[in-house]
Amino acid sequence: MEQEIATLVLNTLDISTDIAAATYIDVTIDNQFGTITNNRCNLTWKNINLRNLLGTIYDRYETFNLYLYQIAQSAAFSPAPLGAAAPSSNPHLLVDVRLKGLPFLNNTYNNVSKNSTDTVFLTSYILNNAAPFGIGTLTPMFNPTIFTFSKSSDNVNITIDMRVTNHQNYPIMIANQAFGTFSFMFKIKGIPTKTNSYNNASRMNI
Repeated sequence: MEQEIATLVLNTLDISTDIAAATYIDVTIDNQFGTITNNRCNLTWKNINLRNLLGTIYDRYETFNLYLYQIAQSAAFSPAPLGAAAPSSNPHLLVDVRLKGLPFLNNTYNNVSKNSTDTVFLTSYILNNAAPFGIGTLTPMFNPTIFTFSKSSDNVNITIDMRVTNHQNYPIMIANQAFGTFSFMFKIKGIPTKTNSYNNASRMNI
């Protein structure tokens, strides 16, 4: 029998529909829907209602598995004339993608602090930073990362943070260029009570 699932899509256009590059270059966008900073590399979606998101499975389970399924990114934006290629700091920039905002269980150990944190490592991702007005990219996760979280409150703020892998700072854009829009798709499944305790088979049921 198929297990019920919920789908969570975090799209930067849900925070701001303005696609002008100047709107995001070294500017913070903050409104009732979310916050965008660092040229769209730090993104927060506000007041996500877990009860409405999870629907019937919210009351049925106490813990849930979160799977990252794909990342979509539009082409980079620049004030350059339509069709003109703006220079970029690195057309194949690798970033580490992290997420926080959900009450994660046993997924967040940090080897430096020797403690758990409130942030999980989603994936490493190559930013689409080659030229403006070009073709976007779609990156499916053929082996989705899996993170377990519990219920703590109905409403949460979820933040996705992307930093350059080799120095852990935000990307530096040049020529007034800003990254395009992002869309992150997740699947969420409830964990049956009898398998809540360290059942790897259940956690890997994707």
